[in-house]
Amino acid sequence: MFCDGDFWHGRDWDARRAILARGANASYWVAKIGRNVERDREHERTLRDEGWTVLRFWEGDIRLDTAGIAERVRMAVAEGLDKAPRNGRK
Repeated sequence: MFCDGDFWHGRDWDARRAILARGANASYWVAKIGRNVERDREHERTLRDEGWTVLRFWEGDIRLDTAGIAERVRMAVAEGLDKAPRNGRK
């Protein structure tokens, strides 16, 4: 489970990139956040390829609906437990 900061992980990246491009030290920030976005995608792809369930939530969504996010996590865990082998069998 990943809880991504809206700024650091590039939520609404196209709009955020445009804003950063007009600000101070623009080339640094666009490259920094852009690389974070790429790295997040790479890590998620690798984990999924290895059979992991990946849950990713934005900071703002967690703040707005903590109970809803917690319920989504609970459901994912319950689903994973339902698929887990029991006594060496599925």
